[in-house]
Amino acid sequence: MIGENHVVKNNYFSGLKGFKDKFRAPLTVVNGVENSPLNGYFQVKNLSISGNQFVNCEGPAIRFGSGRRDALLVPTGIVMENNFIFSKAKMTYPRIDYVTQPSKIESKHNFTNLKAKGYQGWESSSLEIKTNSYGIMEIIMDGKEISMATKLVGENEVGPVWLRSEK
Repeated sequence: MIGENHVVKNNYFSGLKGFKDKFRAPLTVVNGVENSPLNGYFQVKNLSISGNQFVNCEGPAIRFGSGRRDALLVPTGIVMENNFIFSKAKMTYPRIDYVTQPSKIESKHNFTNLKAKGYQGWESSSLEIKTNSYGIMEIIMDGKEISMATKLVGENEVGPVWLRSEK
């Protein structure tokens, strides 16, 4: 994420890799560069991350504060709620990496099957997983499906309108 006033809502991330290079993750929120050019790294401000599912992603699912060495403007005004991280791998943390700590971050009602101690707004829960009729793994919490996929979407149903192919 780069820039202001973004909403990352109800996304399904599965089997993606975050790397140890302190930049890549399924969801990366970068630091900004002061006086950034138009094609540069603008400071992240007022970002909402809600209702997302991260299933069996390697490395951190969410990484804050990544970027170039001259990227010193930390993300600010972050709201992170009702997200789920499920992993079969035995990790001791919910796979959130704070390269630099964002300012003004509110985190609440987030759940993981991993240990969440020390991660504000994250709770350990006995999440389970099942594969639905579309082949998508859905999270089950307290016997209830946390369903996100009501149907598979095609290439002409996602992304910016100008990028969609005409058929």
